[in-house]
Amino acid sequence: MSKLHLAHYHSWSLVEKVSTSYIYEYYHLISNNMVYIRSKRVKGIEYAYLVKSEWNAHGKTSRQQTIKYLGRASDVELEDIPTQYRQDPKILSFISEHSPRDLNKKKILVKDFSEKLYLSLASGDVGNATGIYEGTKNVLSLEEFYDKILKPVMYDIGMKWEKSEIDVATEHVSTNTAYGLVAAINERISKSDNREKILLCCPEGELHGLSASVIESVLESRGYRVFNATPSIPTDSIIAFIRNTEPDLIMISITLPDNIKAGERLVKRIRSEFSIPILVGGLAISFRKGIFHGIVTSNPQENSIEDVLRLVRSSLRKERTIASIS
Repeated sequence: MSKLHLAHYHSWSLVEKVSTSYIYEYYHLISNNMVYIRSKRVKGIEYAYLVKSEWNAHGKTSRQQTIKYLGRASDVELEDIPTQYRQDPKILSFISEHSPRDLNKKKILVKDFSEKLYLSLASGDVGNATGIYEGTKNVLSLEEFYDKILKPVMYDIGMKWEKSEIDVATEHVSTNTAYGLVAAINERISKSDNREKILLCCPEGELHGLSASVIESVLESRGYRVFNATPSIPTDSIIAFIRNTEPDLIMISITLPDNIKAGERLVKRIRSEFSIPILVGGLAISFRKGIFHGIVTSNPQENSIEDVLRLVRSSLRKERTIASIS
């Protein structure tokens, strides 16, 4: 069987490279400003900076200012952080994640949670799977749960299926249980109607949708209003939905290379009728280079959900800037 069938989770993964560094952002919302720790990897070593992002509501633009250079990420301690930011969960999470002692402890816990989740998914136990997620919340963020536990577990299930170590029924039960798990997590996320709108969709014929559900979950947790129109629906239906809801951003997921042509037709149709930023991601992109000219695309082999979020923020910032100029 083709490795393409392993893509139930991987189809919405994006990465953005900045020179030789990868940037990871942890946000803290303070009135109209955000304060976060940014770490840059340079020659294999991560260096951390405390950064403030100031939002100009009138001009609809943001400006970043470095508050403090923190040194090596692995050496950052709570005392290095200004008092007013020390209790922020994301700041604490960053320090914990980069502590050698805590990193080793977390690896052990992740392994244990992963083994338990595999058994729950394979046995079709949504309730137990949800309980495992609840048990991770004191150790992992939502993004980490998806990236470090659900993603590897789904990949392992796909590999076992490909090697005939489990049957197709078990694979389907596992995938459908994973859908139920993500749905249960989504129910726990508070929602508001006063947010930027994002449409998730697939080209006609693309039947993989779990990854889009994961992205929906994370985007909702970050305050976006998400319309998940995956998996496959007719292009005319997508166009009508865009016209009625006027989303601020469109994200298109393509898993199988056979659906790239349909994806190109969908992008062309959307661009012919709307001036809305589009992000295209998915396992299929890694098989074809140089497609979707003028659209942000990505090879999903090396990335994280934080990379997806960064591209979302970047696309929306550009859209706001264009709107303010026009």
